[in-house]
Amino acid sequence: MPLCDVWHSAIQNKTFTRRTVMNAELERHLQSVRAAQPGIKILKDRLNAREANVRKHLQDAQKLLEAGEESGDRGLDLTLRGHGNLDEEVAARYRDLEARMKGRQGEFVVIEFPVQIGFRFSIEVTAQQKTLFRIGVLTGESLIFEHLDEVRSFKECTFPVSHYLSGSSDQLLLWESETVCTPEKGNIFGTGGHYEEDPPSLRELIAKHKVGEIFIGNDEVRKWLKDRNGEEFFKAAADALGMLILEPTEP
Repeated sequence: MPLCDVWHSAIQNKTFTRRTVMNAELERHLQSVRAAQPGIKILKDRLNAREANVRKHLQDAQKLLEAGEESGDRGLDLTLRGHGNLDEEVAARYRDLEARMKGRQGEFVVIEFPVQIGFRFSIEVTAQQKTLFRIGVLTGESLIFEHLDEVRSFKECTFPVSHYLSGSSDQLLLWESETVCTPEKGNIFGTGGHYEEDPPSLRELIAKHKVGEIFIGNDEVRKWLKDRNGEEFFKAAADALGMLILEPTEP
């Protein structure tokens, strides 16, 4: 019943009570909702159509990037191809990462990450927190896309690294120079056969703004080792990975 009829009927029948006022107020709200619903549906349909159109353009742009095209904005290209959007904050992190890579070809890169590793004691399973690392040598000065394992069919953004060493950051202090380091073949972000000990992808680190867990270049890696009292590991890792260490020459 229209709101004016509610009031008129109440007055005519002398039933104008507090409940009448409440019913009239309720009807007013319901009428407002009913009147707005058709317009809301039209707006939602338009928004859905616009979002579908944007997704189509993003997908087409991704295919062009995968085919080798470039927009001229390296950060946005990496963001669109790796994340499927144009997030400017993420793009800025990629730009900063590649800026740190410039001039560092042939030098170390380290990723450090926490893991939860399960252990079984009797019938109980407990999890132990560990901080692991992987260290490799950069073979280029730009990020690349490649298959990181045989499971994932798509290519991931990563560092140009073909071999790496892995270990526990907590044990660098106890590392001995006689310890033999055996490199593992594969990308530094690849799966190492032990799911619990695999690092998050670079895409995840960038999206969660955890690039502080990445150390690029020999200077950053030396400081990282020094902070963990593992300076002696530097030369052993260089020998194992075939990295040439340039020593300063006498004048």
